[in-house]
Amino acid sequence: FQIPQIAKFFVIKSFNLYDIQQAFLNKVWSSTELGNKRLNQTFNLNYPVYLFFSVNGSGKFCGIAQMLSNVVYDSKDANNEDIWFESDKYKGFFKINFIFIKDLNFKYFKNLKLINNFNKSVTNSRDTQELPYEIGYKMVEAFKFTNSNSSFLQTLMK
Repeated sequence: FQIPQIAKFFVIKSFNLYDIQQAFLNKVWSSTELGNKRLNQTFNLNYPVYLFFSVNGSGKFCGIAQMLSNVVYDSKDANNEDIWFESDKYKGFFKINFIFIKDLNFKYFKNLKLINNFNKSVTNSRDTQELPYEIGYKMVEAFKFTNSNSSFLQTLMK
């Protein structure tokens, strides 16, 4: 897995694990209106876009996915009515592919500080917070080289 020098990285904060499981099963994601707009603008500039998923309050990141399409609003499935826990909150969706699926505790990322977020740790990021390349690269490296015995797939398969 090689990361292009022009790659862009974003943190995705979900309100629940169910939505991340649905994203994995359906190979799509939807953010807030502002989040979709931010991600779509970056994707449409032909940057490879990588998303670091975390559930609010979980204390961990649980996977990395690549954004594969722009946001679709006009499809009959654009509202994803039967996918999300609160489907009325999300309009539009885009295709994704998970690259890494494992739980990594925030302790692996606490030292990564964001200049574009008041020098707070990446673990304090907001939804669709863009990460500098160096931080995103280090996070990918952590996913590549850190072992984990848990993932959101475990509860999905039960």
